[in-house]
Amino acid sequence: MITNVPSALLTVTEAFVLLRCRGPIELLWKLWKMQGLVDEWHTKNEARMLCEFYAKLLGLLVQHWVLLLTCWEDPHRSWITVSEIVRDQAVVLAHGFSGRLSLTRALRLMCEAIVQAAGRSIAGRSDRPSTSRLLLAFGEVGLT
Repeated sequence: MITNVPSALLTVTEAFVLLRCRGPIELLWKLWKMQGLVDEWHTKNEARMLCEFYAKLLGLLVQHWVLLLTCWEDPHRSWITVSEIVRDQAVVLAHGFSGRLSLTRALRLMCEAIVQAAGRSIAGRSDRPSTSRLLLAFGEVGLT
């Protein structure tokens, strides 16, 4: 591993833990690509393809925004579980946009469902700790 961070600021052990952080970031992009299907469309019309692509990106942006609002402070959260719940709750959000519910009420219902289900954090492992648990072991606030 090569870095320009001075050794007084970053130990070798910390550097390897930070290197492991690359994996979860890549998993987020993989999640967006696999579950958001941003690289697939159902038409050959270029204008419709572009419209569908932007709609999917907006959906992923809303999904990530809801994740940030509901359970981002839990470093042991499962992005996959939360994203599945957001997609399941998309109908509630649609009712909020259409006026059947107030948008505030729809978001609250959606967030309550996520907080309830996201309370199940990723379990700890003694043989190979998760990256979030390694980062917390350093005791620095904000690393996760």
